[in-house]
Amino acid sequence: MKVDIEPFEKPRGAELAGQAMKAELVDEIHLFLAPVVVGAGKRSLPRKTCDWSSSFQSEQRFGNGTVHLHYRTTRQAGSDPRV
Repeated sequence: MKVDIEPFEKPRGAELAGQAMKAELVDEIHLFLAPVVVGAGKRSLPRKTCDWSSSFQSEQRFGNGTVHLHYRTTRQAGSDPRV
């Protein structure tokens, strides 16, 4: 018996990060920025779709131009902690 199953595409990258942020599963963000111009593509982080904010923790610069940014996320006052 042959069963036709619709292909399932797993979320990756920014899409997966957006789902985790919306579900309030993210405590920290470590973002590595490399000096490369690509012109187009997906966003590295999703547009704001949930009640969270972030506070800058640290930065680190590397010799090749890459910069590491570290943020800690916090819930906005009055947000629902349930997932």
